[in-house]
Amino acid sequence: MYTVRSHFDPFDRGIGNGSSSGEDDYIDQGRIYGGDNDWANQSATTFNAAEAPTKEQKFHRLYKLNQGKGEQSRRDTIRASHINNDLETFMSVLEMPLRQRQIVRDIIDEVGIDSNTFGGVTYEKIILTTCSLVADEALSQNGGSFSDRLFLSDKYKELMRATNMGSQDHRKLRVKIRDKSSHFD
Repeated sequence: MYTVRSHFDPFDRGIGNGSSSGEDDYIDQGRIYGGDNDWANQSATTFNAAEAPTKEQKFHRLYKLNQGKGEQSRRDTIRASHINNDLETFMSVLEMPLRQRQIVRDIIDEVGIDSNTFGGVTYEKIILTTCSLVADEALSQNGGSFSDRLFLSDKYKELMRATNMGSQDHRKLRVKIRDKSSHFD
């Protein structure tokens, strides 16, 4: 009967078993680092002690981080969360498929929601128009009919009323988004 003990001797200190005595370790260390091959002591490094930050510099950096350096302001964070929530809500109400949702997110990230980019238009209108563009593009690729277009649905019209967007604003904004996005090239 073979057991683990018959194949493995815990007291074996031979070569290749991963266990050496202290004397063997000392001899091996002397071979690598001692004698003529003392490369470890002569090697050059790129470390320059003068370039290392002082404690004062480290604490100054931590102070700046604590004061909000490199972070968005609370106002910007809240605005971004409102935009993301409205984006997800509109896409859920319109029952857009996952692929179309991802395309809408990509276009919004590319074009931006800044009202200065679109001449003072609110981000809700930009999101809603982008949703209609993406849905119409998918419909035309799948051979759908004109009467199935998203902006003709009751849910979309309800969202248009909620965002105070008229059909003329909708058409103008569709053209602007098509021009600014590389997705529709």
